Amino acid sequence: MDEGYGLSADGVENCLKKFPVKLLLAVDCGSTAVETISLLRSRGVEVIVLDHHQVSSPAPDAVALVNPQLCGAGVPPVSNQSPAQAEHKDGDRLKACPAFTELCSVGVAFKLAHALVKRGREIGLPGAAEFDLRPLLDLVALGTIADLVPLTGENRILAPPVLQRLNLTQRPGLIALKQVAQCPSKLCAYEVGFQLGPRLNAAGRLETAEESLHLLLARDLAGAMPIAQSLDSRNHERQKIERGIVEEVIGVVKSKFDPQTDFVIVEGQLLWHIGVVGIVASRVLQQFYRPTIILGGESGEWRGSGRSIAGFDLAAALRECGDLLVRHGGHAMAAGLSVSRTRWARFGSG
Repeated sequence: MDEGYGLSADGVENCLKKFPVKLLLAVDCGSTAVETISLLRSRGVEVIVLDHHQVSSPAPDAVALVNPQLCGAGVPPVSNQSPAQAEHKDGDRLKACPAFTELCSVGVAFKLAHALVKRGREIGLPGAAEFDLRPLLDLVALGTIADLVPLTGENRILAPPVLQRLNLTQRPGLIALKQVAQCPSKLCAYEVGFQLGPRLNAAGRLETAEESLHLLLARDLAGAMPIAQSLDSRNHERQKIERGIVEEVIGVVKSKFDPQTDFVIVEGQLLWHIGVVGIVASRVLQQFYRPTIILGGESGEWRGSGRSIAGFDLAAALRECGDLLVRHGGHAMAAGLSVSRTRWARFGSG
């Protein structure tokens, strides 16, 4: 609510005040954070981006950009890179990952963990030979299925065994969440995507995601259960807010929608909760089958999310009108953006 989505300058400042680090890993964000990553480098902080959203042009000047969107694109020639990128001649400049185009960010993060363990074993790093990645697979399953990425390619290989891991998880937070959500003893993709995932997301949509983090880090069921119950209550609150905005948006659009001329839907209101606008956009898209952007207002800046249909690259469309936006990013089917109130009318009508 305070810092916005992505690797924002405010978020980075808050992070560095609490943790004065020399290395920052940006997970599920950072592929368009050119200015923020440049600022971090100027302050002596190196950045590794682990993401699956579209990459800006120019790309951010990270030590390593690990992103399935780069698959097939190869590594840009040194002449197109900044001097800082060109210094990394060992291949860490911009990584093209050849066979994992469907991975979401939890999959990318798991791949990094796997690579680090393998490298540690190669060089005899103490503890690397004994380190077991398999207990992390329940979280890989949870993140992959909840992010609704296609279960094809690497994801299709990962999904069955990791879903089995999730069914057998001994993680107290997930056990508590399964009980609160009244999931069956054997989970399928539906329960993960539409019962566990929304409850974990609810805290971050309404305020801060720290509660969900505390749940996953809980050491025992007694500590996990109150957090899971709180997340369940937050999810009900989120659903109520979402339904109200959906009804309002659909009513407004129905009163003026012309299927012959209206190819994109853009709606915004000052009081719409920015934490649920992405879900609202999905509901409106289902009703009218048009790429949809929904924004909520706050002070001088409106923030929102968009969802798209097959064949319309939403992230690319936002790049085309980037001069009207404060910031934007995402991928073909979903994206986020910020626009100043002074330019909102022009963006919405354009």
